[in-house]
Amino acid sequence: MFSRFFQKSPPQQRPQQQDVVQDSFQSANFDPRVVLHYGVPSTASILAFDRIQRLLAVGTLDGRIKVFGGDNIEGTLISPKQASFKNLEVFLGNQGFLASVSSDNEIQVWDLKSKQIASALLWESIITAFSVIYGTSYMYIGTEHGMVYVLMFDSEDRKIKILPYYVPTNVISEAVGMSLDHVSVVRVLHRPCSDGNRLLIAYENGLMVLWDVSEDQIVLIRGHKDIKLKRQIVASHPNDLGFSFLMIN
Repeated sequence: MFSRFFQKSPPQQRPQQQDVVQDSFQSANFDPRVVLHYGVPSTASILAFDRIQRLLAVGTLDGRIKVFGGDNIEGTLISPKQASFKNLEVFLGNQGFLASVSSDNEIQVWDLKSKQIASALLWESIITAFSVIYGTSYMYIGTEHGMVYVLMFDSEDRKIKILPYYVPTNVISEAVGMSLDHVSVVRVLHRPCSDGNRLLIAYENGLMVLWDVSEDQIVLIRGHKDIKLKRQIVASHPNDLGFSFLMIN
C-alpha cells in the first residue's frame, strides 16, 4: 500500500526559488563557535589556582582557558591562536588578571572581566621557566640561554613592560666555573616571606642558585654533586619562614 508514495513523481523544479535559497545561505554566513561550555575541557593540560579569589584556571591544548569560581560560576577564555600553554598563573590579587605563556613563547595577560587578552608580548627566545610574585604584577621568566628576566604588567596602561633588571649569567658562570650560555633555566621560584627579593634558579644540568635581587649577588650554590639521596628520605614541613627539610637515613 506504500508503493504509491514511492512511485510519486518528483516535484517540479523551481530554478528561480532555488537561486534565492542558494544566494541567501552562503558559507560566509555561518561562523560556528562555542557559546556555552560546562565542565572541564577534554584537552585540559595545565592548571592554576588563586587561593585569595578562589579561582581555578584550566588551560587546554587548543588555546582555551576555562575558569572556575564559587557558586558554580564558569567562564571560557579563547585565544586568537590555537596554541597550547606552557605556563599559567593567576595573579594581581583581586584585580582579575591571569598570566599565561603559550607554546610559541607569547606572554599573555588576560582580563577575566572582559574575557580578552589585555596585553601580549612575543619573546624572541624559548621561554623555559615562568613564575609570578604572588599578589603582585611582577613576573620572572627563564630562557633557553640561562637568562632570567623581570617583567611587569601595568594595569593602567594595560601593557607588559620589560624591566631593566636581569640576573647576570656571567656572574653565576664565574662562580661555578662553567658556561651557562646554552643551559636552560627550568624553574624560577621566589623564596617565601622574602617579597620576591630572593630567587631560587634551577638549571637543566642540576645546578641550583639562590640569588638575592636586592643585593644583586649569589647567596648559595648547589650542584648535582651536592645532592645525595642514597637510601634517604626527604621530609618537609612548613614553618613561619617557609619550609624546612629533614634528611632521614
